[in-house]
Amino acid sequence: MGLRSHRAVHGSAHRLTHAGLSWQLIPTSSPSAYQIIDPLDKLDVDPVVPVFIRWRLLNALKELASEKQPTIKLTSEQQDVIERAVKRRNDGLRARDSVSLSTVVADAVVRRDGTTGLAVRRYITRRYEELLAEDQKERPWAENLIIKYEKRPNVGDRARSLRECGSSGKS
Repeated sequence: MGLRSHRAVHGSAHRLTHAGLSWQLIPTSSPSAYQIIDPLDKLDVDPVVPVFIRWRLLNALKELASEKQPTIKLTSEQQDVIERAVKRRNDGLRARDSVSLSTVVADAVVRRDGTTGLAVRRYITRRYEELLAEDQKERPWAENLIIKYEKRPNVGDRARSLRECGSSGKS
């Protein structure tokens, strides 16, 4: 046993004793003295599956389950549910209508990984375009304000131009 491992064992025993927890050393030189237990052995569902579903990592889950030697094992019902969810999300990205994109937004909101803003922006833009098309039927002069104002300078552009004006005035 090396010095580091000795310190780790001693430190662990000290912490257990200091916390008031009971502990004991078990001799492991004989195979009958200990038993190796696989915690996943009797589970019918891989514990990673709910985590992947919670974080809406459905494409990754589908890939891991469909490998030649699957990393994650799914029941046929789980596979069906995941396949439908992946299809619904992919259709939402392709269809680009607000109803389909609402699924993408919901997934992004639940996932909380920074893609929410992108999904919401795409949803709002598409919903605006749908409402504008309906509005233009009654008011043909209605114009697309997104296109009209998308070339306007943002705060960063304005700050940059102010900096340039300030530096050109000093020369």
